[in-house]
Amino acid sequence: MTGCAPIKATNLTGANVNAVRQLMVDEIADGVVTVTATTATFRGEAPLELIENAIERGRAQHGGRGHPVASLHAVRRKVATALAD
Repeated sequence: MTGCAPIKATNLTGANVNAVRQLMVDEIADGVVTVTATTATFRGEAPLELIENAIERGRAQHGGRGHPVASLHAVRRKVATALAD
């Protein structure tokens, strides 16, 4: 991990949180991503890249539509907004 400020996605739905937990297991285990009932915090220099990688893994496992992939897209949008602020 680096000294970059963590990026927090807030006001996540249950489906968003479940998608993070389901598709980002390794990142959570490594401490790069932490999840609460309504937030996901991403540490490191490339949170969007982490999410994109998880989306690609999800597409391979579950297809490109519906949960959990669609729910993770919403998290990606929230992180992108947080990075732009």
